[in-house]
Amino acid sequence: YRPQFFKENLPMVLNVADCLKNESIEQYKKEERSLIAKRLINTQKRYKQLIKCMKADYISTPTKFKQLKKELHLYTGDIAFKSTRSMGGVLNTALEFVKRNYHDLDH
Repeated sequence: YRPQFFKENLPMVLNVADCLKNESIEQYKKEERSLIAKRLINTQKRYKQLIKCMKADYISTPTKFKQLKKELHLYTGDIAFKSTRSMGGVLNTALEFVKRNYHDLDH
């Protein structure tokens, strides 16, 4: 989630930038990613059911879907985004990326 890309979030983003140091912001990001990875690992059955349902549903326009998967590929460098076929697939790929890259933060 990148709040700075949504105009509705601008006041919050500016407030955070004024009140927190970049080091603190980066630490919060790492902690949140670690928590997401732990939740995924601890709730595999529910997570897989949710992703299966989402992969079967088209919850966005083809244009927005293509834009999101392209931008996530560019941002992460993960080529798995290129082969996604739905927003559920994009979400699955993004969460697997987080799990893969932040699984060992606490070890």
